[in-house]
Amino acid sequence: MLFIRLLEDAFESLYAHRQRAWLALIGIIIGTASVIAMINVGRNAAEESTRQFKAMGTNIVVVQNAPSTDGISHTISLSDSLALPIALKTVAATAPIINSSANISFQGKNIYAGIVGATTSLKDVVKLPVLRGRFISDFDRFKAFAVIGPNLADALSTSERRVQLGDAVRIEDYLFTIIGVTDEAMQNPLLPVEFNNAIIIPLESMRRLSSNSDISSVIVRLVENADTVTASAEIRDYFQSKATGSSIQVQSARQLIEGMQHQNQLFTYLLTGIGSISLLVSGIGVMNVLLISVLVRKREIGLRMAIGARERDIFMMFLIEASALTLVGGAIGTILGLILAYLIAYISDWHFVLTLSSLPLGIGMSVVIGLFSGIYPGVAAARLHPVIALRSE
Repeated sequence: MLFIRLLEDAFESLYAHRQRAWLALIGIIIGTASVIAMINVGRNAAEESTRQFKAMGTNIVVVQNAPSTDGISHTISLSDSLALPIALKTVAATAPIINSSANISFQGKNIYAGIVGATTSLKDVVKLPVLRGRFISDFDRFKAFAVIGPNLADALSTSERRVQLGDAVRIEDYLFTIIGVTDEAMQNPLLPVEFNNAIIIPLESMRRLSSNSDISSVIVRLVENADTVTASAEIRDYFQSKATGSSIQVQSARQLIEGMQHQNQLFTYLLTGIGSISLLVSGIGVMNVLLISVLVRKREIGLRMAIGARERDIFMMFLIEASALTLVGGAIGTILGLILAYLIAYISDWHFVLTLSSLPLGIGMSVVIGLFSGIYPGVAAARLHPVIALRSE
């Protein structure tokens, strides 16, 4: 009963001095909301990155040449790339590509964009969706056919004339016929090409545009449930054995996911720390409000002591008042933080995932700050002499 009475007194006191209470409350609300929002935003960013990789497949590995150790340029050969699924049981398919860029012209518009020389296996390896037409096939070798990304198609189109199937686009000095338009593909930082803004042509046709027809990268899809670490090591050994002195870089989707999750976790910790500092500063504001309350309520404190209130009762009165203030601010801040995190996820087109651990963490930190803020004012009030307190104006 005593605790309930003290709690009622705390809310009555806060209401009586609501202007000062609101100033302290705003700091608690902002601090708690920032902690809750940042924890959930960090979690959702990590989940979105993982979701994008899973949509394309976490069993993707990209092989590239690194600077050679002997000063001689060693390149990945097309035959070695195509023979990889036969040599290693962990490899399901490969897609060797030549990555370049050139001027692309259509209906008077000229855009410098990415050119990808690829084989027909690229579509299945990276799960590249085709919106209209078809993808390049084995029968299109050496032919001037092209599959264009949706963003590049929009950029080349005009209000009077859009890029359509059968249209001829000029790449440097050669005309290529559009046989397909890919659908919007999710961006994948693992892949060396952003396919939405590129045009894909047969691998052999790259010789029309460039004298350098070396393989830039090999995108590898592993068999299901393959051990990524072991498979990556086997792929590296395979290519290095084909060209002594070469240094092969092999990067897997799982490695990139783990790195991104670690970065997102560090980023979340950083922002949570900043939010915690904001909570601490707001706690000092609560302490100031309560110290002013001690000065204003000296006669009340003296009267309570005169009729039998102990020092412990006075101390608990201010401690509960601070806890009540921060608890209300923590609850409001938690709700606002969740709303803010949801809005960020909605604007970013993410799937919102609630981090349950953030709820007790946000409110718990607020209560801890409240207890911390109420200790000094409670001690100051409890140490007042009843006679001196009653004489104060």
